[in-house]
Amino acid sequence: MKLAPGSVQFGLPYGIAIRDGQEGIDEAKIIIENARLASIDTLSTTIAYGESDSCLGEVGVAGFKVVTKLPTIPDNI
Repeated sequence: MKLAPGSVQFGLPYGIAIRDGQEGIDEAKIIIENARLASIDTLSTTIAYGESDSCLGEVGVAGFKVVTKLPTIPDNI
């Protein structure tokens, strides 16, 4: 089985377990490091996750495949 953790908690106060708002940068670093230690090599993100992309950039995702979801591209472009 292949796992790709999502990064929504790094950019928005999202999820049933989130009680104090979105995860801070220090917690994000711990989560990403634990993913590395667990041999997880793919992360999922999207522009709709608020500041998650900035957080991932600050944490550093070298060595990970980053999958992103984009909004629909209009036909007239």
